[in-house]
Amino acid sequence: MKKLLSKILLAAILLTSFNINTSYAKENKIEDSLTDKINNNETVDVLVDIKSTEEIKTVVDLKDSKEKNISDREKYINEIENNAKKSQKEIIDFLEENLKNENIKEYESFYITNTLHIVGNGKTIKELAKNENVSYVEENKETKLNTENNLFDESELASNNRWNFKNTKIDEVYSKYNLKGSGVVIGFLDSGVDYKHRELFDNWRGNTDGVEYSWFDVYNKSEYPEDGEMSGHGTAIAGVAVGKTVGVAPEAQWIAARAFQGKRTKNSDILKAAEWFLAPGGRADMAPDIINNSWGENTNSRWFDKMLASWIAAGITPVFASGNNQNGETKAGSIEYPASSLDVISVGAVDEGNMIGYFSKKGPSNLDNSKSIIKPEVVAPGVGVYTSEPGDIYSFWTGTSIAAPNVSGVIALMLEANRNLTVSELKNIVSVTAKPTTDSKNQVSPNMTYGYGLVNALEAVELAYNYSNYSNIKRIAGLNRNVTATEIAKNFYSETDTVYITNGNLYADGLSMGSLTKADNGPLLLADKDSIDTNLDSTLKLLSPSKIVIIGGNNAVSSKVEKDLKNYTSNVERISGSSRVDTAIEIAKKVRQSNKTKNIFLVNGYIEADSINIVSVSSRDGVPVLFTDQNKLPSQVKNYINKENIKNVTIVGGENTVGSNVVRELKNTGVTVNRISGSDRYATGVEVNKIYHQESNTVFCANGVNIADALSVGPVAGRLGAQIQILPKDNIPQSINSYYSGKTTEDYYILGGENSISKINAYNLYKLFQ
Repeated sequence: MKKLLSKILLAAILLTSFNINTSYAKENKIEDSLTDKINNNETVDVLVDIKSTEEIKTVVDLKDSKEKNISDREKYINEIENNAKKSQKEIIDFLEENLKNENIKEYESFYITNTLHIVGNGKTIKELAKNENVSYVEENKETKLNTENNLFDESELASNNRWNFKNTKIDEVYSKYNLKGSGVVIGFLDSGVDYKHRELFDNWRGNTDGVEYSWFDVYNKSEYPEDGEMSGHGTAIAGVAVGKTVGVAPEAQWIAARAFQGKRTKNSDILKAAEWFLAPGGRADMAPDIINNSWGENTNSRWFDKMLASWIAAGITPVFASGNNQNGETKAGSIEYPASSLDVISVGAVDEGNMIGYFSKKGPSNLDNSKSIIKPEVVAPGVGVYTSEPGDIYSFWTGTSIAAPNVSGVIALMLEANRNLTVSELKNIVSVTAKPTTDSKNQVSPNMTYGYGLVNALEAVELAYNYSNYSNIKRIAGLNRNVTATEIAKNFYSETDTVYITNGNLYADGLSMGSLTKADNGPLLLADKDSIDTNLDSTLKLLSPSKIVIIGGNNAVSSKVEKDLKNYTSNVERISGSSRVDTAIEIAKKVRQSNKTKNIFLVNGYIEADSINIVSVSSRDGVPVLFTDQNKLPSQVKNYINKENIKNVTIVGGENTVGSNVVRELKNTGVTVNRISGSDRYATGVEVNKIYHQESNTVFCANGVNIADALSVGPVAGRLGAQIQILPKDNIPQSINSYYSGKTTEDYYILGGENSISKINAYNLYKLFQ
């Protein structure tokens, strides 16, 4: 009987098997679609996932030296090879026994996924599935190339056959930086490549470093690279990425593994090719930097998860085409697997006008339960792209297959600029530097059609060059607003005499507390109403305050929590009123005991943004913040102004927040009224910073809608004399751009996670403050 044992090394990155497919009964671990065949004892072709038994300790860190990377890749391979040998041994013994009586026709072992490919009768497979080391059994299905027909032959050349270079700024990279992918290796898992093509012959690595390290044919048909008889697909893909005149990275070397004879192939054939890439010819130092994958399938299976994890652990960047819809307009959520994996770079296709190809499959990924993670990451030219074709000719090709190698080529340029970028960093750079792209159906960027936008080679390369500066962006964030508040405290206070606490969900009372912290500075922490969580507990123990001040009534922070806080210090004080207006007045009275200022800030008490815009100044200068309605000054505020002989009231916000009626009421008390406002809350923040922070060169950047993070940093900003600038999650308004472009900023912080300030806006801030 024929016995196929893979020679290449690599297995699963994780110790336990992935929860890949739910379409089988867990008690028998066999996929439902196989049930009838197995019960009828028919011959079945299956993939068997094996549970890992050994700990995998090594992962390649691309920030290390090349020598260390190779050494670690070898260690990683040895670890997962050993894991596969041990965990598969008992099952392989069973298979060997059944080879003798032909119950098993053939089998092969894959280290890359700790998987066995088996062809045998149903009864024997059912018996095998009972082994405790078997995780599940799935049919050896097929996967397809993401093909579209070529549009024209060489006699119909367009006047502009390099539009993809222009649109993605490839030519600008060449002229400005002279980068063309030198020293980088791209692998193509595809239908093969016609290596004799004039575009591809010179930079095939096999010309200099050996055929066995540069070409692998799953079907053992050809000693040298060739393309599939029915396709030409791989040659076209390779041309776009590395072609001498039509390729994005013409000086990058390429290697290839043929896993497709036609437009479809078995998953086991892909695993053979995928495993070869980890150590071509058995040499870990010959692994490529990037693997381009212009194939996929519309499936709920997650069979290739372990393969992807192994590539990434070995320091290889996978790029995938998002998939093509052959019939009609593409629907949301149609992106194919493995492009739908959250760990890979997936690419959709646009035409010369940067409009989405009708066929280009869209996010969100069905692997993302939140349906919020952007997929595909980017789009690239994929409609009528001029490239190589077998037989040393050229043609125009269409499809996400053609879009993906544009991005693979761009990544090669990035790696030439900076060899120490990790897989996740490359993915982030490609995303944040993309040109935001929209249309009538996708009016906001990023979106699930264009992703973060059109790949921008010039900005991607420039960020690659300067990534060490970009990676040093100071983002202070936690799992939620309460944790972010404690992270802010721990970043700026090693210890403190006073800690302020208010409710993390009902934080209106905290909006007026800034002035307290001039005389008695300390961090503001956010709590739940009825309990002290482990995060708050550990932070209070770390800071060891001698006094805790609760801001707000029992509806905000309960008497139970007040009592529990006395476990940290006996000096627990509460400042509160019957409403947010009254609480603000009580805080002002407290401030007046040590600070006889004749000034107050007045804001709409129900629009939090204006309070946030002034909180740093209130903290720095000890000026109280009082609340009003839009059209009527509360009587208790008027009484406070008269009783305390306030002379100057500065309104923060426009007339749509504090109206002219309030101004008249204020003037009738005899005070001087000033107003600071802009066209919106963000512009108002700019105006505040213009007036009060001319000399400040430190900025805290926070979301201007969910303002808890900005609230928490108020005492810190006041102590440092720093600006707080609120902004939207995904963009920087013109008012902010204009002001900070002409101002020196030496230090800036981003507050909150990517749900507060997205990674796109973090990049926008990086550019703004450079």
